[in-house]
Order: sequence, then C-alpha cells, then structure tokens
Amino acid sequence: MKKRLLILLTILLIITSAAGCGEKTVTPSGNFFAQIAADPGKYNGKTVTFDGYYFAGFEIEVVCENLVPQEGWEGNYVPAGIKIWAEGYMPKAVYSNLYTQEKNPTGYPAEYGKIEVTGVFTYGAKYGHMDAYNYHLTMTDAKLLDWKP
Repeated sequence: MKKRLLILLTILLIITSAAGCGEKTVTPSGNFFAQIAADPGKYNGKTVTFDGYYFAGFEIEVVCENLVPQEGWEGNYVPAGIKIWAEGYMPKAVYSNLYTQEKNPTGYPAEYGKIEVTGVFTYGAKYGHMDAYNYHLTMTDAKLLDWKP
C-alpha cells in the first residue's frame, strides 16, 4: 500500500511540474506596480519582467516603484511607493554599475539604480526583513537601464 501511494504521489508531482513548464514570462504592459496593487494574485507564482528601481543596503533589498530624495541626507535616495522584497540572481555586470550611496543613517553603503528585472513574483505572505513586505521577487535576470539620479 505504501509503495502504491508513493508511486501515485510521484506521478502527481510529475504531472503538476509538467503543467507549469509551458508557462512563459509575463511582461505586463503599463505600470506593473499599479497592477499588483489592484490584483497581486494575477501574477502570483508567475515569471514577470518589468522596470523598477533597485535598492540594496543594510537590511533591505527591494525593487521599488520609485526612488526619492532622503530627507536630511542631501544627495541620498530611498525607496518609495510599492516595494517588492528581492533576492536571487543579479548579474555582476549590473550590480557593479549601480550607483553607490556611501553615507546613510545605517552607517552602511547602499547600491541603487533603474533596472529591467525578470523573476518569479510571489504574493500572499510577509517577506523580507522583519516581514515588512507584502510582495516578493526571486530575481533570475536584470538589465541596467539608462537613468541618472
């Protein structure tokens, strides 16, 4: 009986895995951040490609809707709007060409820039440092976009 159950579970796993193999990357038209604010479930578990601002520093790594000047820290920027906790693959050529913000309230540098990012979007739990984020992205690729602060 255990052997049959194991075989059935294995077959079910194979069928379930194969069902997702044909799914392609979704490239939402328009503002992806506005779309996930309206209906995040539409993209849950899907690979998406969209433009956003990457910001990585002490206890933060996000792709966000915008970067805005940091109050009281001339020349610094902070993430604004919808923020998606991000982790995974960031090409070295992209990461090494981000802007570096040396002086921050945390005492640690931060990297930031505008990117086109591809990854698996997840919604439905709390993510990131202290579970502060409603959205998650497992990055699989990124391209640096032309942008100056």
